[in-house]
Amino acid sequence: MSLPDGINYNAQKMDSAVVDSQLVEIQPMNGRTFNCGSQIILELPNRAFSFYDLESSTLSMSVQNNDGTTVAFDSTLASLINRMQVINAGSVLSDVVDYNKVHAFMMDYQTSREERITRLAVTSGNAVPIDTITVPAGANDTAKATAHAAAILAGSAAITKGSARLGQTLAQFEKKNFSTQLIGSIFSSNKYINAGLASPLTINLFMEEAKKAFKGATDVVDSDIVITDVKLQFQSIRVEPGVYNQIASQGFTYQCEDYATSRSTIETSATAHTVTLPFRYSKLKSVYHLFFKQADLIKGDKRSQTARVSLDDLKFQEYYLNIAGSKFPAMNVAGFNVFEKLMQSLGVSGYDSHQISVSDVEAKGEAFAVGLDLEAVRNKGDTLMSGASTIDSSVAPVFTFSAARATDPGAIAVIHVATYDSLIQMDPATRLLVLST
Repeated sequence: MSLPDGINYNAQKMDSAVVDSQLVEIQPMNGRTFNCGSQIILELPNRAFSFYDLESSTLSMSVQNNDGTTVAFDSTLASLINRMQVINAGSVLSDVVDYNKVHAFMMDYQTSREERITRLAVTSGNAVPIDTITVPAGANDTAKATAHAAAILAGSAAITKGSARLGQTLAQFEKKNFSTQLIGSIFSSNKYINAGLASPLTINLFMEEAKKAFKGATDVVDSDIVITDVKLQFQSIRVEPGVYNQIASQGFTYQCEDYATSRSTIETSATAHTVTLPFRYSKLKSVYHLFFKQADLIKGDKRSQTARVSLDDLKFQEYYLNIAGSKFPAMNVAGFNVFEKLMQSLGVSGYDSHQISVSDVEAKGEAFAVGLDLEAVRNKGDTLMSGASTIDSSVAPVFTFSAARATDPGAIAVIHVATYDSLIQMDPATRLLVLST
């Protein structure tokens, strides 16, 4: 019988294959001061025998409001990012347009309310919600106060929870530092990214227009918002050359979850809507549809990223997805099961314990979205990565509405979002990354 480790004084620790681990900080290569509407370029340097943990990376920046009035993030710091590209030697590995709207939607249904009002309120610019207590009726202020106090003591006070979907405010000339985690592509890789590439990885961040990123000022312009101290931080791990060569002999392949978007418009008088989407992937996992008032997408006093059209205002009746002439699901999605289908598309079954950050009222109101899970559709002979193959197929959502909409909400802009699995491989000959979708 061997001795327990705690009393075996002859035992020696094995040498670690990891040489060192460092926190790397990357700053933009195209400047130090930016505004809304500008572009930020980040280059990840090449490091021999090293790997980058980008899934745990953090993007931070300081934001100053030089407008004459208080403004507020539509959601979080991610409200500032309209588009994100990942490029290696001119080859586009990922390109997510309307990144901020996708991020806000994922925050709604993949983040708990508690996390948004605590950690994200400290770091990412999420506002702390304000709960309200309904004041009971009374003949005068004294009677109201007495009834109010009695209700609180009895535990019967009507408390309305504030929304956890709002962003923090920036007063005139106020400057704050915020951070966020990027999503999609190499930032959702199942493995650390090889840092020994022949050409640096480049991250292009296209900043949103000020009137679309912030709410509160109708006259805010891009130059009013000043962005400084931009940093991308992540862990770099270097290994022994022999260990690196052993890993390299197996090849560098990364399975990533990524996003793609497309837009269409539902006219005011339309009672049906369909459009062919450019979602051609070998593993299409899910499709989401986010509805916005067309007129509100460019107004500085509106929440153009998070205030989606409600279930009732949309006059939503039924929905299904047409893929190469086949209908998914077999029974149309309707008002009674639209939320259930949305949660399934996010990988949550009715038996799972899953916390979201939106209330029941918000899920049917400003946080309303339609989603469809396609991971149950498997390709023949493929059980490793599930999803619908749409490489040679057309993808077309089909909506029907119960009645024509009046002037409110009027014409509706639809952001169609695809979630798909991509494979990114390093070509051993060129040491460059190659995308396979």
